Amino acid sequence: APGYHSNKGSTVPVNGEENGNEKLSLFTLADSSVNEIKPINKKGNTYIYSVNKASKDNEKHVWVPAAKVTFELNDTKAEDSKKAKGAIFSDSSTKAKESLAIRGYALNFAKTVAGGSTEVPANPIAPGYKFLGWFCKNAQHSEQKFTEKMIIKSDTTVYAKWEKDSSSYAVRYHNCAQDDATYIVSETSPKRTSKVLSFYEVVKNNAKFARKGMVFKGWTTDKNGKGKTVKAGSNISISQSENLIDLYANWEEKEFTVKFSANGGTFSNNSIFKTNTKVFEIKKDKRGGDVAVVKKTATFSENRTLINLIKSLDDNVNIDTPGISGKADSDSDTTYTNLATRKYYTLKNKDESYSIFGITIGSYYYWFKDKNGTEKASIDNNLRVNDDLTFYLKWEINPNVKQIQQEDINLPADLLTGENTATTAYKVTPGQTIDFTGTITASVVKDQMKTIEKKFN
Repeated sequence: APGYHSNKGSTVPVNGEENGNEKLSLFTLADSSVNEIKPINKKGNTYIYSVNKASKDNEKHVWVPAAKVTFELNDTKAEDSKKAKGAIFSDSSTKAKESLAIRGYALNFAKTVAGGSTEVPANPIAPGYKFLGWFCKNAQHSEQKFTEKMIIKSDTTVYAKWEKDSSSYAVRYHNCAQDDATYIVSETSPKRTSKVLSFYEVVKNNAKFARKGMVFKGWTTDKNGKGKTVKAGSNISISQSENLIDLYANWEEKEFTVKFSANGGTFSNNSIFKTNTKVFEIKKDKRGGDVAVVKKTATFSENRTLINLIKSLDDNVNIDTPGISGKADSDSDTTYTNLATRKYYTLKNKDESYSIFGITIGSYYYWFKDKNGTEKASIDNNLRVNDDLTFYLKWEINPNVKQIQQEDINLPADLLTGENTATTAYKVTPGQTIDFTGTITASVVKDQMKTIEKKFN
C-alpha cells in the first residue's frame, strides 16, 4: 500500500456527511480486477466506491470504513470448564489479536490494510487441549464457525474453541528476560516425549527470544541456571499427570572487545598503541599485522562509552589523544601519516573536508569500520561499546612501487577422469556420474618465480 502514517500527523480522510463522516482505513484489494465496491457506512447503509484504475504498483487501494475482528483465546462468556487453561497464540502471546475487514466484506477481500492486519491468526496452542477452530456468535447469538470468507458487517469477536485431549502436551521455552519471551511446542505422540530444541531453532520461530549482549549457555529446568541441565537434541519425557514442561534459558553476559587494527601494517613505536601498555596489548592478525587490543572488556548492561572504558585503564587518555579518534584537520598530519607502516603500501584516509564562505575546513578520517575501508568510523565521546568493535586503517599500493607482470604464460594442463591418468578419450554411458580433475605442470610456475627472483639479486 502507499506509505501512509496517520500517527505522524497525516490527515485521515472521511467518507462525507451523507455517510457519517467516518474516519476511513486504507486497504489494498486482493483482486485488482474489481472496479466497484459497496462498503457499509456507520449508518448501516451501503454506498458505491469506484476503483476503476490501479495505482502505479498495479494494485487497487481504497479508503473505506473498517470493521474490527477481535480474536480471543477463549470464549470469555463460556463456563470455566470449557476454557483452555494456558492457551497462547502461535507467537507465544496471550493478548487478543485484531484484524480489519472492509465493512460489508470478508477479511480475505483485502490483502493488506495500512497499520493493521487482514489475516486470521495461526492456530493457537493449549497443552492438554485440541484446537477445534475459530467461532463467533451470529445475530441470533447462535454459535457458528468463523472463516476468512465470512462477511463482516460490524465489529466482531471471534474466539478459539477447545476440547480436552489427554494425548496433548507441550514444552515451553523461556528466555528469562524481564518480559520473558517464550516459545511453545505442542505434540501428541503416544510416547509422550519431546526433542529439546536448540537455541537457534527457538529464535528462528520467535526472534524476540534472543537477548542482546547475552550468550546462550543452555537449557535448565529452573530459572537462573538452577535445576537440571537439559541438552538440545535430547528427548525429555512428559508424564501423564502433567501437560506442560518448562525449560529456561541460561545466559552469560557477553564481554565485548575493542581493537585497533593496522590492517596488515605495523604501528609506529611512538604511537599510542605501542607506548601505552596500560591500555593496549599488541597482537598479530593472520597476515602478521599489528592489532592493538584494549586490555579491558565491556558488557551490554554496563552501557559504557569507548572513552570511559579506556579511561578506566588510564585516566590520561581521552578522545583528543593522538591516534584515538582517527580524525585530523590535515591530510599531512604526522599523527596519522606516521601512525603505522606497511611495506609497498601508503596510508589512506576519508576526505570529508568542506568549505564555508570560501574557507576550507579540513576533515580527514583514518579509522574505518571494515577491512576494505568502505565506511569511516566516527569515534567520539558518545561511542558506546555495545558490541565487539574493530577499527581498521586503510592502505593502497604505493604507486612508486614497480609492478612486474608476466603475460602470455603457457601453463601445460590436463583434465583427468576419475582415477584414470590417461589423456585419451574416456567413454561414458548416458546417466553415468563421473568426476573430473584438472592438473597443471607446476615446474612452469617455479621457473617463472626463479626468473623474478633473479631480477632482485
